[in-house]
Amino acid sequence: MAIIYFYHIPKTGGTYVNQYLKNLSIYLKAKYISFYDNSPNVSYLNKKKYINTFMHLDLNKHYIFHHHHGFPGLKFSYIYLKTLRDKLEQNNIKFIMFTILRDPISRINSSINYNKKLSNYEIDKYIISKNNYICKYLLYNKEYNLYPNIINNISNNNEYNILLKMISIFSFIIDINEIYKLKNIIENILNIKLLNMPNNKINKTNYIKNINYNQIQIIKKYNLVDINFINIYKK
Repeated sequence: MAIIYFYHIPKTGGTYVNQYLKNLSIYLKAKYISFYDNSPNVSYLNKKKYINTFMHLDLNKHYIFHHHHGFPGLKFSYIYLKTLRDKLEQNNIKFIMFTILRDPISRINSSINYNKKLSNYEIDKYIISKNNYICKYLLYNKEYNLYPNIINNISNNNEYNILLKMISIFSFIIDINEIYKLKNIIENILNIKLLNMPNNKINKTNYIKNINYNQIQIIKKYNLVDINFINIYKK
């Protein structure tokens, strides 16, 4: 028995990876569970569903989890994930949790092209509104707008320091440019042969807009925490 758990940050190639995990669940005869709800907030019912799911796992089966919109971020889920991991390790069961990161300039450019109706003026506002999105999404999922505390002051930032501690729950973190290594990484941990990853395009966004120099500078200015975080995990 093993658990593979993917925390899906938007615009990081996650749709491609999720499709692979769905195929892998069939290959491994694993139960696929998606924590996904595109509502604007994380509801009480979704939090309850999240907790109850972990209370009723069959330790004789494989599970593959996809964690995306509408379910709690690490600030809420960490304690449940850590409890689950510790329980599994006591029973010699593998728990593999991972996420994918992407350079903020590339990620925001992809997001802007996904939201094709944005004017140039709206793009500048959009960039600022999505500041340090990766760290916020890891901590709070879609409720990140309710918690503006992740700011650009890295040296005195309690929320960021909390995230750096909670990130230990991940077995590994990879960059979007290394997605094709995912199969081999999981194979090495589980010591079994897995299904090959598909050859289709990772990023299906059709780019009709490219951010300009000034917009790139805005992204750099308002994403210092994300940039610092990504640089830590590139080392």
